[in-house]
Amino acid sequence: MKNVNFDDWFLEDRDTELTPHEIYLLALIDIVKGTSIAEIEKILKQYEKKEQYLICAAIHKATKVAEEKTIKEIKQLLDDEYNEYKRNNK
Repeated sequence: MKNVNFDDWFLEDRDTELTPHEIYLLALIDIVKGTSIAEIEKILKQYEKKEQYLICAAIHKATKVAEEKTIKEIKQLLDDEYNEYKRNNK
């Protein structure tokens, strides 16, 4: 995954090659870093207005995970994702 901050990526308002799964992970990373669910949901609404529904689904999934899991559990989920990525991209 590219080293992109979710908020910066949104603010640039440009086409991207990020997959919905990468967007989901970026949203989770920002949540772990302290971005509020309310702020993430504001970004979600911007994408809804643009009718970019795959991005919306990815962001929505991240907010639901954040509501159901602790920060520690989300960090473990992100670590697991990273380890799987490393195994698959040797």
